[in-house]
Amino acid sequence: MSDYRSEWLHDPAGLAAQMPAGFTMGVATAAFQVEGAVREDGRGPSTWDTFMAQPGRIADGSDASVTDDHYHRYREDVALMKELGVDAYRFSLAWPRIQPGGTGPANKAGIAFYDRLIDELLAAGISPVATLFHWDMPEPLQHKGGWMTRDTASRFADYALVTASTSGSPSTNPRASPSTGTPSGCTRRVRRSCSTRCRRYTTSCSATASRCRRCARRT
Repeated sequence: MSDYRSEWLHDPAGLAAQMPAGFTMGVATAAFQVEGAVREDGRGPSTWDTFMAQPGRIADGSDASVTDDHYHRYREDVALMKELGVDAYRFSLAWPRIQPGGTGPANKAGIAFYDRLIDELLAAGISPVATLFHWDMPEPLQHKGGWMTRDTASRFADYALVTASTSGSPSTNPRASPSTGTPSGCTRRVRRSCSTRCRRYTTSCSATASRCRRCARRT
């Protein structure tokens, strides 16, 4: 069996060239692990920032303020991917970079970074594969209970919608985004389950019945 790791190190594009037609060669990162710039351009603190700041949590006391500096060096990183013959790049969007407090409108500087990254990838012939969440929850939401609180799921749905409506990212799955409409012009948003078939949650006015987006029956 050949040593693929050694082969790739000595001939970066060689291994990719050996893959069969239709095979997607991909690489992956997570925002907190590679971006750095945790206090730049409006990014808010995440649960991991708080954890790492606690004495004794990290053996050498290091933090994520720089890491791989992907936030500033993404062009170099994309160039390396192209040299390796990479077809796809899976990365995560930092929720606290897009919504620093976990709610509200998008941070324009955060969205702009991911737009630049995606443009760079497309120009290099690399498919962007973005993940909405990789465990870096905005700290204010964690203070309210995090994933143990039902409302956090609603905040995540809002975050998905904000990301989809403001970013050029091709990654957002529309099924992860809540409906923005409410009947009769009512702006009150209530989470209710479809009581007939699919048990899927829908967003509706509490005073008016709404149709489940999946099974088309009234909730």
